[in-house]
Order: sequence, then C-alpha cells, then structure tokens
Amino acid sequence: MTTPRHYLCARPIIANRAGNRIVPPEGFAREHPDCLILESSSSSPENSSPREFLPPPFDAIPLLPPAAAHPGQIIAVAIGPSWKSADRAARSIPQKQDRSISTESRLVWSSGEPVAETVAEAVTERLAEEAPRETHLVQGLYETGEQQHRLDAPLWAEARTKKDQLYLRIPTQWPEHVRQSLAQALKIPLSRISLEVVPVEGGRDGALFFPSLLACLAVQAHRLAGAPIRLALRNDQIALTGGRSPSRIRYLSRVNSTGEILGNEIDIQLDCGAYPTLTDETRNRLDLATRALYSTPLPCVSTRAIRTAYPPLGAFEGVGTAQASFAREMHYNRLAGIAQEDPIVWRKKLFRPEWPLLQELAETVAEQSDFYRRYASCELVRKRRSQLHRNSSSLKGIGCAFGEQISGMTTGRERGAVALQLEQDGSARIFCSLPTPTPRLRQAWRAIVAKELQIPLEAVTLETHPDEEQDESGPRIFSRGTSVIPRTLLSACEAVQKQRFREPLPILVRRTIKPSRSKRYPGDALRSLGGAAVEATLVPATMEIDVRSVTMAVYGGTILDRQAAEAEIRRGIYQALSWALKEPLDRGSRQTNKEAEILGDPEVQRQYTPGFLGAPPRIKVIFVPGGKRDSPVGVGELPFLTVPAALVSALSQASGLYLDGIPARPREILRMLQQEE
Repeated sequence: MTTPRHYLCARPIIANRAGNRIVPPEGFAREHPDCLILESSSSSPENSSPREFLPPPFDAIPLLPPAAAHPGQIIAVAIGPSWKSADRAARSIPQKQDRSISTESRLVWSSGEPVAETVAEAVTERLAEEAPRETHLVQGLYETGEQQHRLDAPLWAEARTKKDQLYLRIPTQWPEHVRQSLAQALKIPLSRISLEVVPVEGGRDGALFFPSLLACLAVQAHRLAGAPIRLALRNDQIALTGGRSPSRIRYLSRVNSTGEILGNEIDIQLDCGAYPTLTDETRNRLDLATRALYSTPLPCVSTRAIRTAYPPLGAFEGVGTAQASFAREMHYNRLAGIAQEDPIVWRKKLFRPEWPLLQELAETVAEQSDFYRRYASCELVRKRRSQLHRNSSSLKGIGCAFGEQISGMTTGRERGAVALQLEQDGSARIFCSLPTPTPRLRQAWRAIVAKELQIPLEAVTLETHPDEEQDESGPRIFSRGTSVIPRTLLSACEAVQKQRFREPLPILVRRTIKPSRSKRYPGDALRSLGGAAVEATLVPATMEIDVRSVTMAVYGGTILDRQAAEAEIRRGIYQALSWALKEPLDRGSRQTNKEAEILGDPEVQRQYTPGFLGAPPRIKVIFVPGGKRDSPVGVGELPFLTVPAALVSALSQASGLYLDGIPARPREILRMLQQEE
C-alpha cells in the first residue's frame, strides 16, 4: 500500500472586469501566513509577495496577464494548505481596474507581421491596375468577436515532481495538447512530462483547451510552493471556457458587370493566443475554408496565426474555420446583392460542379424555408422603405449561408490509431485512446462493430483509456470531427472479416489514422456539408432583434444516431445565434449578476454562457440522405459555419444596412441607423 501524498490546494483568481489586476493588501502575509500568490511579473510591481515568472523568451508573453483582457480571465492563483485557506486568501485580495485595457482594444497584432491595411492597399493598387474597364473591385472587412462556452464538468490538475520528472494528473479530452503546451510554455522537454489522463465527458471546446492552461498554472504553482499541488476550479468558476478566437478577414474581389467573380484576394488575421501549438494546422484549415464549395478562381490567401501578448480568452484557445466561413458567406451575400440576385440562385451558379450534392442541399434549404418568396418579399419592402430610423414597425429579413466541415486531420504530423480484437468466444474489444466519447458515441461505435461482425451488441466492449505508448485515436485537432473513428472502425471490421476464416482467433487488427490520399484507408479528411436560412425581425423603435426561424439542411454521410445528431445541431444553432448576437452572463452566482448591475457594463453581459435571449426560434433540421456506401462525416461544426452569417445577412436586409461583423449588437445597428440620417 502506498503512502498518501500531501497536496497543497490552489484556486484561480478570476477578473471581474476587463483591465482588472490583483492588489494584495499590506497585511496579506500576516493574515495568511501559509498562503502564496502566483501572479504576473508586471501585474503588481509594488507587491513583495513570492512570485514565479516565466523564463525568457516567454517572460514577454506571460502565462498570467498583468491585467485581464476580458471579464472572467484568470489573473492570479492563490495557494494554501487547504481548500478553505486558499479560498479565503483568494477572496481577500481586492482587484484594481486599468481602464486603458478594454475588450475593444485587446487585439494586439504582433509587430513582426504586416498590418492588414498595408496588405490591402498594395493588393488594391495592383488589382486596380490589372482590372479591365468592365470589371470593378468589391472590398469588405469582416470581424468576429470571441465566443465562450460554459464548462459542464469541473476541471482540475495535480502536479508533482520526482527526480526531475514532472507528473501531471488531469481530466482532459486532449492529452497531447496538454503536453505540448507544457513543453512550449514552460520550456520543459516532452520526455520529462508524464501525463495521467482522467476521462471527462463534458464541455466540448472548454474541456478541450482549458485543461492546458490549468496544467501550466498548476506546474507553476507547484514550482513556487515547492510541493505537490492540486489546482481546481470552484463550482461557480466552471463558466471559464475555451471558445473561438477573434479574427479580422479582408476580402477584395474583382467582379464583372454580371457579378461573376474573376479573382479573390483574402487576408486573414486570427488571434491564436500566446502559445499557439497548431499554427500550421490552423493556416491549412483557414486556407481550405476560403477555397471550399465554390468554383471561383483560386484565391490568393494570406493567412496569419497571430501570437498576442494578451490572449483574449486565455493562452490556449481553440481555432476553427467558423471565422473564415463567416467572412466568405457574408462577402458572397454582398456580391449577390450587388448583382441584384437571390443569394441562393447566385450561389448555385458558382457551386463546384463535382459536388452535385451542393445543388440538392441548396434546393432543400430554399424549399423548406420558402426562401425565394420570402427573400423577394423582404427585398421589395426594403427598396420601398424610406426614413428607416423613424419607422417603428418590425422590419423583416432573411439570409442564407453554406459551409463544409472537414472531419479529420490535414497535416502530416497528426497521427492516431484504433485497434479491434475479435476474441475466441466471439466477443469483440475496441481499443480507442480518445478519452472522452459520450455515451451516445460509445453506443454508436459498438453498434458499428456489432453490425459489421454480425455479433450481439452486448458482446462488444470499448476501452478508451489513453496509453502513452499508443498513438492517440484523435483527431486531436478540432474535436467535433470524431467521425474519423467510425470510418476507421469500418476499415478494421473489414480486415477482421477477411481474416476470421483463414486465421485462428483471437484476431487483432490495428488501423492507423493519418492523412493519406489512398482510398483504402479512412484517414482522408472527408467533408460534411450544411446550409442554413435564418429569418429575423428588427424593431427600430426598441432595437429588439427577434430570430423567427432557422432552417438547416445537413449532409453528414451515414447518420449513426439521428436523434443525437439533431440534438447536437439544435444545441449548436443556439450557441451560434448567441455568438452572432449576445452571450448573456450566467455563472450561477448572485454576486456576479449584482456586479454586472452595479457596473452597468454591456460587455460583461456577453460573457461565459452561450445562452440565447428572446423567444426560441422555430428550428427545422433536414438531413440530406447520402449514398449507399457513405461513411459518417460529422455534423457538430456546421451550425457555427452557417448560422451566424445567415443571421447577420438577414439583419442587413431588414435594416437596409451593410453589417459585416459579429456580434451584431443592437446599439451598433442603432448607431449606423443614426448615421444614415
């Protein structure tokens, strides 16, 4: 029996407002003699309490910010001999606000990168010289704010050291990202990091990326205290999340008199935080997103994953293609408006001819939402409308957007594996290192093997505990692409079927997941497709936005569980609407809500929970059937790739304004309406 280890306890200190930093009181050491505070080296120069700083060059990009870039950011860690003492120490430390730091100015692009304006000016001049007289340039700048998700599972981290080896125990969906983040942020060789993963079945993006930050903070606190550390979020802190990074995307299109696109120049700036571990993958995904769906001339894309000194949502944020898809679909809706065409009709001329499914998808969206009639009716009302800002009646608009989700990995260095063993008694065991499949996914994967091997479902077991000696089953990148696992299982089942009549049992088949052009292996990143139409109303007198309906058509290959897929899409639609409009504050804490009232800060009201304000819209989800041999290709990201652009386009038509960013705040629309006077 091993002797129990004594752990110190650590609690994060959360910023109440943007710009806040901690100010330990003069009597802190006397009142809390057993407690320590871990903070940034520049957060409180006058403070004499023990601190730990990152070594060069990471001291310029602190693990803990000197001041919060947004409400809810971790700005310090309180360490004590017990949870009670750590909580008491954390609550005794007041916060001081630096009003020069605001959520509007938190994007600090690195000085080594060319600014978008300079790139755009050079591109504009070059295209203007090349453009014939019968063509003209259309330029658009599209900005997306951050999106945050609530964690629905508590997160924690334990750190200790033995003979220069760092041992970490943590619940995470992404073990490799935790190790890579520790190695990069703390300059620890990977060989010195031993990770024990505890499966967690909560929180999507939050559970993916937030453990990396907690892991680094736990290790820093462990070094400072010189003792094993257990760091954990309190129940009222689980609203801290990972989300979507802000972006600025500039489009410059050369079109002819009929609206045909002759060329696109795209400049993408995506904030990847202080320690981007997936820069290459991010650039690759964003580049693919700009080239998706449409048969326009190949765009010239400048994609930059920016390292910032003040991470907007913490140091380890998620990246995806939602930002690029939003900019692309908003820009194409604008081009359709310039061409004076219905945006779905305009798109159908540009869809890639090798994907006839796109035409079916567009027709499904148009038919189920009555898009053609509604768009023409709203457009007629908009053209006849005058003195919009004095009109107190509700204004209606409808918008559309299309997107694709790559369910898999696109860089050669990302690998994974799944193993399947058929036992002598006819049972089967699945070995999959993905640590967090939900119960529905477990059931679906077992059902695949049972069906393919023609054995009872109860005879199939699934083992998901990760092993450091085994490649992760992945995909580690963009967690919602878990459909790569079913495709790999199908391949493994085929191999078992071929061997079971030639070789004695047990039979073990291992399939490696890696990017490959070979059709024999399931590593290729297949794609799901989605299209959405959103109808919304706007009341100028009150600036109230009401989302009336959301119609979404989805191609996800073979749907393993239709009920689960629809539930996932509906949840994603609500989150996407919140991202595009307003994310209300809901940390389950009366004190926090009271602080928001006292502050009267509208920015505070869009933090944390991806709730949805207003009456629930009518949601209709249609699954477009796939072919006979189609494999599952995932649906989780599709609402984020389509709904925000469709909603903002609907608001643009309703207001008669050109809206080009999210969140589409009512006060910003009102300001634009007033400027129209």
